[in-house]
Amino acid sequence: MPYITPAAPAAAGTPSLSHRELKDRLEALARIHRVPGAQLVLDTGGDVVDVHTGTADVTTGSPSPRTPRSRSDR
Repeated sequence: MPYITPAAPAAAGTPSLSHRELKDRLEALARIHRVPGAQLVLDTGGDVVDVHTGTADVTTGSPSPRTPRSRSDR
């Protein structure tokens, strides 16, 4: 499995990666690990950043939902 070097830490409250960069990394990881969809949610203490890619249901092809749902919600 390839290792992605983490970005240098940013000042408190300042994201070190843009939303687009996070989405690009998540899409790359989903392809590498051959998963149909993935979600990432980061709580920076001031903002919540959510990124999603792929499909939520491979049989219907429905896209990954914008709002993440934890396993405990099922």
